[in-house]
Amino acid sequence: MKERSEPLVSIVIPCFNQGKYLAEAIESSLAQTHPSCEVIVVDDGSTDSTASVASRYPTVRYLFQSNSGVSAARNRGLEASGGELIVFLDADDRLLPHAVETGLRLLGGDPGAAFVRGMVDLLIDGERHPTFSLPPMRSDPYKEMLGGNFIWCTASVLYRRTALLAVGGFDPDRTLTDDLDLYFRITRRQRIICHDSIVAQYRFHSEGKGRNSVVKVRETMRVFARQVWFVAPRPRLWLPWVAGMRVCLGQHRENILREARVARCRGDRGRFRAVLPVVARYYPWAVPSLLRPVRRSNTLEFVVTETGATITRKTEGRGSLILHELHPAVTRPGEGFNRQPDGTSALAVRCDGARPGAVVFFAGKPLETTYGGSSLLTAAVPEELYRDEGFREVFIRSL
Repeated sequence: MKERSEPLVSIVIPCFNQGKYLAEAIESSLAQTHPSCEVIVVDDGSTDSTASVASRYPTVRYLFQSNSGVSAARNRGLEASGGELIVFLDADDRLLPHAVETGLRLLGGDPGAAFVRGMVDLLIDGERHPTFSLPPMRSDPYKEMLGGNFIWCTASVLYRRTALLAVGGFDPDRTLTDDLDLYFRITRRQRIICHDSIVAQYRFHSEGKGRNSVVKVRETMRVFARQVWFVAPRPRLWLPWVAGMRVCLGQHRENILREARVARCRGDRGRFRAVLPVVARYYPWAVPSLLRPVRRSNTLEFVVTETGATITRKTEGRGSLILHELHPAVTRPGEGFNRQPDGTSALAVRCDGARPGAVVFFAGKPLETTYGGSSLLTAAVPEELYRDEGFREVFIRSL
């Protein structure tokens, strides 16, 4: 049997309902300049087009599992892979063609290194933003990791298989911090390599940031708590350990507080009760502001017509929360309000006294609202709310 002249590299792509991006991830993996790569897609119980997209590529191995989380999917791919080296590429990210080749060249010069990390670009709305940069690693990778995750994007890392197996792979109990937990366990044991070449593109999503932030803070604090036994007898690590926790809390503060405010203003008691303990533990100074009475603005009533929307009645404002202007900009019934380039519709309103987390109510239903300052708010309008001509009403709820 002929021996393989080049080391086999396994590119594992875990995917849960990211079928719309999966083809780009697969094609970026198949385009690697390194001649010996296998690509494995692990479908983590997707209900979208993931399976059909993967089936377009006959050389790609497709594995299905019931929904168990990204950590379990990565471990499944690791178990099924045959490569000496492994890349974990999220289904909505992309590799650059030279990613594997660059990592292999550097690992070949340092047989004791556990993995090599490159740099990444951001993809925002599909457009490349090359200005993003990761902090450099200096001398002690574990100490640097305590102070802040200098790896950040999983796809930027090429791992030795032996290093992954030595620490037991990813922790399936971590859904958003499994990579950070893994980096801690590896860097306590082995050297790593960092370089400045861009090897991957990370797609930034704005959806669900608040909800993800709640889980991220909880999990990150638990991961840092698990470092105590190693940090406590080493005074040089105390300050980075504390600094790393502060960095995490600072990064997610606004998203978590906004999620709590939105839950209050929407009247979503279940979500508010879920978020409040996190706020009380990590941002206790913010609790009193979240328990203020929710204020409701006056109501603007209007009629949708073929040419626009005419305000028919404006109730008197009470207190400091006053809705005084809206801009539906209807072209024809069914075409929406302030039609956006991505095909969605938005309702623009001006309301004095609104705070971050304020929610626009349209036809009695809360809308996803963006706060743009002390008076300007925009809200995404579902199609079923603007499809027909007729009477509508708008008001605001804010803390």
